[in-house]
Amino acid sequence: MPGAMENKWLSDFVDVIAPFYPLWQSMRVSGAAINTNGGWLNIAMHMELLEGKPESRISSFVPPDFLHYRLDYPLPATRDLVIDTVRNRFLTIDAKKDGGDGQERIFLSIQAWPRRKRRRARKPVVVE
Repeated sequence: MPGAMENKWLSDFVDVIAPFYPLWQSMRVSGAAINTNGGWLNIAMHMELLEGKPESRISSFVPPDFLHYRLDYPLPATRDLVIDTVRNRFLTIDAKKDGGDGQERIFLSIQAWPRRKRRRARKPVVVE
């Protein structure tokens, strides 16, 4: 988990920009992730504050191991979204896959990856 100092810095930053909230109406999060070992790992993410209202929420899997997303959020949701994403070290998005609905977690770093049981390495086969 991120340290207390990082959380304080983030809270301070969000509070400092609060007087400028009337300039914006939404926040767009866009980026790309790759699926490796059954989980999504962020390879690029961009967050920007927009003057206009939220327009769309797009996610697409091309091919199934690559995810592109562009998500617009109303401004009131942005403070919690940014703080939760940094604190949890993943972004949760609604994603449609194979015709169904679901949620996907996009991990910001390999260190944030959930711990999985490691498979035991197979003993080498000795051929004589």
